[in-house]
Amino acid sequence: MADVRDVAELVRLSGRFKGYADGWSDSAVRRYARDAGHLLGLLNELVRSDCTTRNQRKRLELHHHVDAIEERIVELAAQDRRKAERPLIDGQAVMERFGVDPGPMVGKSLKFLLELKRSEPELDVEATEKRLDEWWAANS
Repeated sequence: MADVRDVAELVRLSGRFKGYADGWSDSAVRRYARDAGHLLGLLNELVRSDCTTRNQRKRLELHHHVDAIEERIVELAAQDRRKAERPLIDGQAVMERFGVDPGPMVGKSLKFLLELKRSEPELDVEATEKRLDEWWAANS
């Protein structure tokens, strides 16, 4: 029964792709990928193979559009992951640690902490706190 549902969903979703050549917003690309879910790879293959034209140019154009949406999905997912990243220590902890109110230094310290997490993901909280203390002493 799940296979029947998946096939029906693939057919339903495949009709959406026709408008991609006109250009989609980032949110439309995200919605396409989200709605396809676990069927995304199969959906893109169905769209590729559903091109029945004998016109080579049209076929290549469709394949180019499928390639383009796949690339955009990867890029947008990477952007979303990056936006969702959080440092090991949050702003509240920074303010409590240094006895400061919200302000530019807290924002700068969070930026430092995020870059530290990206460059040295193996650091634990204790090592991160030590590095934060060093950074704060040099920058405050």
